[in-house]
Amino acid sequence: MLDIYCLLYYDYYLSACRRDCVTLGKQVRIFAPSVPDASESNANQPDNINNNINPEIVTAVGLDDYFGLIVRDADGNERVVRSGEVSVRGLYGYTDDK
Repeated sequence: MLDIYCLLYYDYYLSACRRDCVTLGKQVRIFAPSVPDASESNANQPDNINNNINPEIVTAVGLDDYFGLIVRDADGNERVVRSGEVSVRGLYGYTDDK
């Protein structure tokens, strides 16, 4: 029964999310850890992941048909972000500790 309900209202929920998403049109930061090159020593060890994460600043431009966030980088390239955490920080943009 739940599957039928989801299918019937899928387009409604998708259009509502696209309409109401506060992230769209805003700059967002993508935080992704870098994994060392395989040629580096101990590269296959899980504790060798670089924890110095530098955010990539992109613009949220839409939601795809599977609710993934479509982002555009400074060069105009678009891609979909499907996992991670999004937080909205304040009325006046992203807050930096300085």
